[in-house]
Amino acid sequence: MLDIDVAILSKMERGERRITKEVVLKLADIYGCNADELLVSFLSDKILYEIQDEDLGIEALKVAEERAKYLKANKSMKNKAFNNLPILPPKQSLVETIAILKQESKSAVALAELKGLTNTLPNPSILINAVILKEAQASSGIENVITTQDKLYQALYAKSAKPDVATKEVLRYREALLMGTRLIKEKGFLNTNGIIAIQKELEENNAGLRRLPGKQH
Repeated sequence: MLDIDVAILSKMERGERRITKEVVLKLADIYGCNADELLVSFLSDKILYEIQDEDLGIEALKVAEERAKYLKANKSMKNKAFNNLPILPPKQSLVETIAILKQESKSAVALAELKGLTNTLPNPSILINAVILKEAQASSGIENVITTQDKLYQALYAKSAKPDVATKEVLRYREALLMGTRLIKEKGFLNTNGIIAIQKELEENNAGLRRLPGKQH
């Protein structure tokens, strides 16, 4: 009735294999149980399994709850274009508020302090490379390209290391960021040829700009 291998079912019963949502729904149907109640229990166990040994598990659960509420509230807008954006450029009164100008001043001071401290390092590029590598890892993670800092540094500095596909992709992102920084530093701006060069570094192809309408990468 469950259409599942007996050995797999036995492992589920002994807690050696995690039960799936499909099995939960089939069990609810077979035994005439409330499917929603079983699913709530199934999902709560699944979440607990992931966070039970984490020191920040409860805090992470609270954040996840807020994000889940937000995503659910905005689910209906997920595939709809948002066309109510203000006309560019925005009004000066909206972007040059007292709060923004105060923060701009604080940020300028903080950046100046960072620049001064960076110049005291024997090799300032160490700090820059670390920040860029972290940004490459975080941005790639948004697209579900997951790797670790350890793997990235091993791939960069250990000659014997053989990086996996995800690590290679993040390192390409890093090289693209460095290229963009270098081009802006040399020319003071980023032109179309520069964007194409960055895309080539990132994607490892010569696709260039699209000539037909569609999704832009």
